[in-house]
Amino acid sequence: MKSTIEKNERYTIFSLKEKNLTSHNSSDLKSEIAILVAEGYNSILLNLTEVDFMDSSGLGALLNADRTARENKGFLVIYGLNENNSNLIRIAKLDKVLLIAYSEKEAIDLLILEELERDLTEEEN
Repeated sequence: MKSTIEKNERYTIFSLKEKNLTSHNSSDLKSEIAILVAEGYNSILLNLTEVDFMDSSGLGALLNADRTARENKGFLVIYGLNENNSNLIRIAKLDKVLLIAYSEKEAIDLLILEELERDLTEEEN
């Protein structure tokens, strides 16, 4: 699977450099995210600007990546979805589950808000 990884102090940008996210490469995405989280990079911005097509296996990989991040007190924010992939996520009602942003800047802002909300909730408990 072609991808780039940009590790920052607060988050990691994982850019998928594939045209399709399907059964052919969805397990690779799950593995890559699991490796990042195991290394301590548990807040991930997933850049899908180059992905033209996604199938149910791709959706499953996104859900798996989200669960992996959350189980390790992190977050997965997806951004750069094209209209077809955005519609697929909405039809599957995953827009209520996944954190989705339109741009990298919006994804960073959403991640920071989620982290603040989590930290405030933990302090209250």
